[in-house]
Formats: sequence, structure tokens, C-alpha cells
Amino acid sequence: MQVQDISMLRKLQQVRSDFVTNASHELRTPLTAIQGCAETLLDKANGKKKQRQQFIVRIYEQAIYLSGLISDLLNLSKIESGGLHLNFENCKIADLRGKITNLFEPLFSESKMTFEWRILDNSTDIYVDQELIIQVLVNLTDNSI
Repeated sequence: MQVQDISMLRKLQQVRSDFVTNASHELRTPLTAIQGCAETLLDKANGKKKQRQQFIVRIYEQAIYLSGLISDLLNLSKIESGGLHLNFENCKIADLRGKITNLFEPLFSESKMTFEWRILDNSTDIYVDQELIIQVLVNLTDNSI
């Protein structure tokens, strides 16, 4: 039984190590994009307005993505430690839609994409953890782009 426990422990350590390696890579990628765009904006401050706006949108997109990755890591850590506490409250679906729309507004305004979310009744209340549901909706929206 102990041999099996040791091999399971080694396997878990390897999984954790792989996760940290992958997470580090995933976090570094958007951070590099943010730094590169910001550097270009600083170097070419007198460049074309449209090009500057594209860099700003890119910085914004990557910052949102990076924020989501960090939130996912923190939530995973909280789940593993039993420390994830849900804060359920009533909120209006229209308010959630507005928050998501505001987060992605720079991207939508500079591209040919549109954001459409049909709600039958804007006054409908739902009982959710608002922070987590926004995170889920941001991830879904970001993944659909």
C-alpha cells in the first residue's frame, strides 16, 4: 500500500510541476504582448492615431486575458485549500450584460465584431456570485473572439 501511495504522490507532484510550468508560460505570453505594445506606443508616440488605438486595444485585450488567468489560478488555489467562498446575491441580468459590454467595448468599437446578448426581460433578477459569473462570462466572450 505504501508503494502505491508514494507513486501516487510522485504523480501528483509531476502534475503540479507541469501545471506551474504551463501556467507560467500562459501568463508570460500576454504579459510579453502587453509590454511590447506599450513599448511601441512609447517609442512611436507621434505615430498614426489608428495604429496607436490598435496597440491600446491589444494591450487591453491581453490585460483582460492575463487577469482571467490569474483569477483562474487563484480560484484553483482556493478550491484546493477549501477557501473558495461564494458570495451569492440577487442581481439583474441587464447589469451583468452592461459590465461585460463595458469590458469589451474598446475591442468591439475598433473591430467589425458586434456583441449581442438577447435578454427576454431586462429586469430579471438572478441569484449568483456576481464576481464569478462575470469571470465566466468574460472567459466565454474572450474565447468566442
